[in-house]
Amino acid sequence: MKRTVSILTMIFIFFIAVAPTNTYAHTTYESIEGIKATIAGCGTSEDTEKVHSKLVIKNNIIYSIKSNKYIMLKQSSIHDIGDGFVSIQASTKADGNVDKLGLRIHLEIWTDNSWSTVKSWSTDKYDTKNIDFKAVYSVKKGKIYRIRAIHTAYKGTITESDQTITSYITIK
Repeated sequence: MKRTVSILTMIFIFFIAVAPTNTYAHTTYESIEGIKATIAGCGTSEDTEKVHSKLVIKNNIIYSIKSNKYIMLKQSSIHDIGDGFVSIQASTKADGNVDKLGLRIHLEIWTDNSWSTVKSWSTDKYDTKNIDFKAVYSVKKGKIYRIRAIHTAYKGTITESDQTITSYITIK
């Protein structure tokens, strides 16, 4: 019996140490420390430190790892596509079908030492497990922008809501 327990313990330790890495949003991280290092290496926005290990930033796209019962993955992004336009994207994936998924997307500009909303969008989808939003919007060159997205899942009487905030970008 003792030998069986120690063999099982060794197998368990082997799988923890050598098991395949976790993959989130098409990026592989060796451990939670790798995720934290990624956040520390990309943190151009003060908001990344508020979420700690539940947030991954890669190429100015915010990926948030599941920390809710129904919201499995949420992400938002903003990219300068030139000529005074930005590409905006946000999505939410639920852990199975939910009654409703909602996205509220806010394009924000940095002025007078604070963020203010320039434009907002809203979209809902019923009896689904994912929702996506894409837009192209005209912005002012030389200004600083970011996206703040509120992701909401409704299942029965439960409402889950969380947000992602992108790193800021300066429009060239």
